[in-house]
Amino acid sequence: MVKAHWVKKEVGSADYKSKYAHHSSYYKLSNFGRGREAGIEVGFVIGLKEGEDIPRECVEMSEDELRLVQLDRELKNIFPQPFEVVVSQKTIRDEEDKLNIESELMKMKEALKQSKIIR
Repeated sequence: MVKAHWVKKEVGSADYKSKYAHHSSYYKLSNFGRGREAGIEVGFVIGLKEGEDIPRECVEMSEDELRLVQLDRELKNIFPQPFEVVVSQKTIRDEEDKLNIESELMKMKEALKQSKIIR
């Protein structure tokens, strides 16, 4: 059986622009470094069979990061979503729901910046 794992990894800025930025499968979590050392931390889902390990270049996403990805994907109607089992029962009924989700997403981003999860 294959199980979904939400992970993140660091990629160079050029790599991000050419491979990751154009795909909704990836979520830009944060920027890091400057100049040639600059890069992007990207979050995404991978499928692993029982007994398989997460690739060495990846780290599991934190609960706060998962919530941020969840809100963004829910707002944009992108699947899969980290908490899809719970969220799949909710639909965005109208523009007010969409605005509430956008507001919540902005609050979470600000809280994550304050806690230094997003740089």
